[in-house]
Amino acid sequence: MTLWTKLFKINKKSMDFIPPGRWVDLHSHILPGVDDGAQTLEKSLEMIKYASETGITHIVATPHYSDLFPTPPEKRASALKLLKDAVCDAGINIKIIGGWEISFTDVHIKRILNGEDFGISGSRNYTLVELPNGINKASVIEGFFSLMIEGTKIILAHPERNSLIQQDIDLIKELRFREVMIQVDAESIVGVHGPTAKKIAFELLKRDEVDSLSSDAHSLSGYKNYKKACEIVNNHFGKEIINKILNDVPSSIAGIK
Repeated sequence: MTLWTKLFKINKKSMDFIPPGRWVDLHSHILPGVDDGAQTLEKSLEMIKYASETGITHIVATPHYSDLFPTPPEKRASALKLLKDAVCDAGINIKIIGGWEISFTDVHIKRILNGEDFGISGSRNYTLVELPNGINKASVIEGFFSLMIEGTKIILAHPERNSLIQQDIDLIKELRFREVMIQVDAESIVGVHGPTAKKIAFELLKRDEVDSLSSDAHSLSGYKNYKKACEIVNNHFGKEIINKILNDVPSSIAGIK
């Protein structure tokens, strides 16, 4: 039996997944009608209700800001307020926090460098960044460095799905040395994004190079898969890792005390 087979072998004495008291989903597409996530307020609330029942206490709403979804900040702000009010009215015990998922292109990065706020929770301290496929290593390192010297701390969204990382996983070590934080998608863990993304996600967890396991949910199924992924990670890597990637580090990033 290979080491890889052992990694995926289900433990006969699997450990029950007990959600941490504070569970922060750092990456989601729950805002209604702004990108390819929830299209209506009703769908947003359906997702959030399930998330709350699962044990999630905080969700960072991170709509795309990209060429395909050039969401105006005022549209995002309006959708965020609408959703927060609706969650309150529905009596759902969960906190919604504002954020973005920024595409790593010259146009979008320049807006951050020009002082516009695309960070999490109204702060430039942490910004969730998605790499496009086809980008090269030098561009990533140079671009991230330009953001960092301007005071932006980077969270790299689902690197396990990116072709550059799939070809050179050791780039993650270089980025972490430069204080880049790593967010892995739950649906990579359960295989939705294919075997390579799944393999890379598990390898990053094995190396203890994951700072956040997030839903990246675009629909209700995303939260159902999030729950499954947490059960799998708990079984393979234990409670300490679960607490780190669902609570400790995401709480710090989102400014939750």
